[in-house]
Amino acid sequence: MPEPQRKPGYNAALDGLRGIAILGVWLFHLHPPLLPGGFLGVDAFFVLSGFLIHGLVTADLESGRFSFREFYLRRVLRLLPNAALTLFATLVLWNLCLPPNSAIQPGLHGLFTLANLSNVFVWRHLGSYWGDAAESAPLTHFWSLGIEEQFYLFFPAWVFVLHRRRWLNLGTLAVPAILSLALWIHGSRHHPSGTFYLLPTRAWELLLGAVAAQWFRSSARARNLPPAVGWVGLAMLLGSLVVVPHADSSLGAVALIPTVGAAGVLASLRDPAHLLTRALSWPALVGLGLRSYSLYLWHWPLIVLGRLLANDHDWPETAGAAAGGVLSLCAAWVAYRRVETPFRDARWPRPRRLAWLATGLALTAALCGLSWRRQAPVDPLGRFDAMTFSGRLYDGSSPQDPRWSEAPRYWGCRIPVPPADQPPEPWRTGGIRPSGQTATPRVVVMGSSHALMYSKLIDDLCRERRLPVSFLGAGNGIPALFLNTGSALFPNRQDGAAFDEARRRWLREWRPETLFVVDRWDAWADKDLERDLATFLEEVSPWVGRVVLVTQVPVLRIGEKENLRAGVHWRRGGAEELPRISADAREPYRRQSERILQRMAERFPKVRIVDSASRFRRDDGSVRYAEGRRFFYTDDDHLNDTGAAEVADLFRSHLPGR
Repeated sequence: MPEPQRKPGYNAALDGLRGIAILGVWLFHLHPPLLPGGFLGVDAFFVLSGFLIHGLVTADLESGRFSFREFYLRRVLRLLPNAALTLFATLVLWNLCLPPNSAIQPGLHGLFTLANLSNVFVWRHLGSYWGDAAESAPLTHFWSLGIEEQFYLFFPAWVFVLHRRRWLNLGTLAVPAILSLALWIHGSRHHPSGTFYLLPTRAWELLLGAVAAQWFRSSARARNLPPAVGWVGLAMLLGSLVVVPHADSSLGAVALIPTVGAAGVLASLRDPAHLLTRALSWPALVGLGLRSYSLYLWHWPLIVLGRLLANDHDWPETAGAAAGGVLSLCAAWVAYRRVETPFRDARWPRPRRLAWLATGLALTAALCGLSWRRQAPVDPLGRFDAMTFSGRLYDGSSPQDPRWSEAPRYWGCRIPVPPADQPPEPWRTGGIRPSGQTATPRVVVMGSSHALMYSKLIDDLCRERRLPVSFLGAGNGIPALFLNTGSALFPNRQDGAAFDEARRRWLREWRPETLFVVDRWDAWADKDLERDLATFLEEVSPWVGRVVLVTQVPVLRIGEKENLRAGVHWRRGGAEELPRISADAREPYRRQSERILQRMAERFPKVRIVDSASRFRRDDGSVRYAEGRRFFYTDDDHLNDTGAAEVADLFRSHLPGR
């Protein structure tokens, strides 16, 4: 079917700008180092959307043709058909190609998406845009469409009221944009995840586009801008895609670079003779822009699927992502030609288009509901003993989200919860002290969630010898070393510094005989572990009898994004032997970290090493994650209580005598 004809006044350069934005997003999601700031293409999309929606609404208002019914019907037929097909296809793929229960979370997310609340779901259930949960969820990218759709709900009505009262001007658009920007800058520091995903703190980007459109319509000065404005704007946009680091959701004022840059480009595209207008009208770039919505919908789920399947087959994740990225180009082209374009073609009767759309939405909603409610047992044949992870009992940080243990990857694992009367921040009062202990601790445990997974074992060993012990470990990615100036648990630098100072104070006061330091050392892959660890040891060595550093166990290629036992059962089928699972791509760095720990033992007389890692490596290079009926891993990188007990002798040898 031919593409719908463009309206008079169509500006191809706007689609060229779309092409730049989607290319940035696609490259970033394909492999972030290719374009570290590519995710900012979404910010450019927001500005462009605000610009175009303001133009459409005000043009219809001024001509007397505006109708809320027509506006929303056009939006529905423009956005929903391809989105519904993407949702439906994604859930089919997740149900057919991945282990049981993999489609549960996407099913629930799909229902939120159909209700235009994808951004709320991501904020509440997946967290940071750069977190593991968001990076492995196939529908994460719908958060931005949720924001746009929510904006469309109120913006036309607001402009309609302002226009009728003759209040539509730069001020009535700029003031709410400035207020939203202020919320964005404040929230980026104090509530980064919610700030990143929610409309009140994102509205300023769409309103910036609306302000630009209003200025261009009402100001003669806007028609005589120097040509350099557009080129500077393009440089700002392209520069941000290249140089802004991606591993931080606290963008703050940095987000002004691509958004103001995009507004500057839009300012110059009114002049068809402008060299920038002609450059952005390059047919290849325009063609990409025309298909940008379709490519945005399809690229992320197929890239995620490629990575997951690559992990299943011990292939490089980058190869899987590349395959998914290429496939997404094909899927986007087909969906644009066969779904998106026909539903926008006015030559096809609207009642028929709406009937087809309603049918598609009903089928998609039904599949979402079935996928969400379809829960298969993680060990249907009872091949493994029941397992427990007691780490949560020893978390000395503030209370974690009580729902985290309900995530599908923890199904089938018993996770005891702390008592209700436990202080909200035990680190302030001496950490977790086993019931009845009042004596000065002779043993202290510090570290991340990797310290928590050994805490039950250390507690049991200390009870055997009647040794007072304190647990100062913390989950949520908190490092063992005194480097908590900013993290998911302590986004405020002052709180992180207070946590570190409290741990220092307890060590100076107690002078424990043994300090266990356990961390996920591969988190230092892009940092200087040797320098940071040496600094830490120089500080704590005078306060303790010995420091015991624990090597990191191998991290499985699967289990982070799925239930490990269910995945093993699915891969095992009817075979008697357990499937071979290798370590993930950071295994070389973990081995390097072991050499760094050993050098610390040679440099500092008080340092000892517990080599837990060697107990879970097999001679063939795979990971010893289970044996017989015993399962050792909770997920991809945490041992359960049974796994921790496998190294009890190594820990026992470093405890003080009675």
